[in-house]
Formats: sequence, structure tokens, C-alpha cells
Amino acid sequence: MRIAFSKAFRELKYNYFTQESLQMLLERLVHAPEAGVVMRGLGGIRKIRAPDALHHTGARSGLRILYARPRSSSDGRSPA
Repeated sequence: MRIAFSKAFRELKYNYFTQESLQMLLERLVHAPEAGVVMRGLGGIRKIRAPDALHHTGARSGLRILYARPRSSSDGRSPA
């Protein structure tokens, strides 16, 4: 799976993630890409919660990560 980051995420990721917590998030997305809740009206964008390791908050009061997965041709829709 290929993961691409927005410019803003690349610039700000270490304000919110340690190297270890970022690696855990990426592994979660690779192993369970459908883990996030689909946000209605946004064309398949998903939202997951993650702890903010640097500010010592749990997932509920931590970070919200929005991500999109490419659509596969096997689901009857054209790839995004």
C-alpha cells in the first residue's frame, strides 16, 4: 500500500506524533484501511482517532486523522 501525505501533514507531523506513534498509525492504516468511520458527503473520506503522544492525551481527546483509500476496481467503481 502506498501512503501519501499532504504538505501540511508532512510539515506538522512531529508536532503531534513521536516517531513510534506515527509508525503505529501507519501500520494501523496498512493492516486495517477500513478502520475509520466514513464521513458522509465527502466521497469516501474516513476519520480515525489517535492519541496525541506528545501532549499526553488519549484517542478520544487526541488527534483526528482524515484519510482516503483508493477505490479498487473489484468493488464495481472506477479507481479514484
